[in-house]
Amino acid sequence: MKQDNRALRSETGNMLILTMVSGLLMVGTIFVMFILFFPQLMKGSMQNSAESLALKTAKALNTQDQSGRMNNIVARCRELVFTSRQTYNRANSLGYKHLEPLARQLLNESRNNAMMLDDQRQILLKANVDRVLKEIASTELDVKGKEEINIAGMKAQAPKINNLDVGFIRDVQSSVEVSAGNPDLIAYDKDHGYIQESSNLYVSNINAQLPNEDSDLEFKLFPLPAPVRGNVAPARLTQQKDFVSCGQLIKNGKTQKVKIDQLPSAVCLEFISQVGTKATPSQGLKIVSCAAADGAGVQP
Repeated sequence: MKQDNRALRSETGNMLILTMVSGLLMVGTIFVMFILFFPQLMKGSMQNSAESLALKTAKALNTQDQSGRMNNIVARCRELVFTSRQTYNRANSLGYKHLEPLARQLLNESRNNAMMLDDQRQILLKANVDRVLKEIASTELDVKGKEEINIAGMKAQAPKINNLDVGFIRDVQSSVEVSAGNPDLIAYDKDHGYIQESSNLYVSNINAQLPNEDSDLEFKLFPLPAPVRGNVAPARLTQQKDFVSCGQLIKNGKTQKVKIDQLPSAVCLEFISQVGTKATPSQGLKIVSCAAADGAGVQP
């Protein structure tokens, strides 16, 4: 009987040891797997953060459809200058001398308006860029004090914005539909390649200069999706290969002063982080996310 008890105790002890060893092996396996997959977990978290911030900053480029309305006003102001010049020339050529002062006044006012509008376009451009940088600054404040994440021996830097570009999405035309009220202007624009006839929209990234005496004025139209059947295109993520940069606002973590000529309608940002342990070298993680702003609203 005593021998049976000793054998039972020995067997129980062996099973306990095996259980403990199995448990330790399982814990060790889980720990090793965690170390191996921790960079991927961090990368997934960074991807979510980058996409969220890209959309947020892209929306700042067309707040309340300010950029869309500017695109449309530039085109209509241009049409007014063209029409005013036609009226002035006809008043002179047809001998309506009594109408010449009024026609000249209308022409001068339309030209002055065009110059003031371009100044306002530059002001809007700066305001949009400032809004983007403000969104970035608020994000950096959110992660302040969380410079390092330590979990089970693994450490990772909080993701930081390394690069930020503003620009536009390739092959997107301007949001401005060609007005049918001036056939002479339409003929001129078609001759100069200003119109994409398949969509009846003005092409983007152009300075649609007028002929002769009014060629000194600037009418710059930028890429922005036009509404389709009254539906406005929402802000959306896009692929990096489709993004074209107009200027880099942040380079290697530092804000830069850059000259941007066209109103931007998309952003591309790069997050970086370092992940590793005390015993292993840090692994650099990089995430790039691009997003386009909301499209232009329906114009009256």
